[in-house]
Amino acid sequence: MKEGDELELDERRDGILIRSGKSESVKISWEESYGGMVAEAAERDEWSDWDAVPSGGQDD
Repeated sequence: MKEGDELELDERRDGILIRSGKSESVKISWEESYGGMVAEAAERDEWSDWDAVPSGGQDD
């Protein structure tokens, strides 16, 4: 998806389902899916170092 693409909203009892407005289903390969998960995990790890900084890194 990219900016400007249409979305389809489906209201359900347990929430709202948001889908691409395209009638055809777009599937990605397992490799692309895994690569995306690895990139997200790496980004979380990169920021996790900042969780250990006491007092937001400011001296008292």
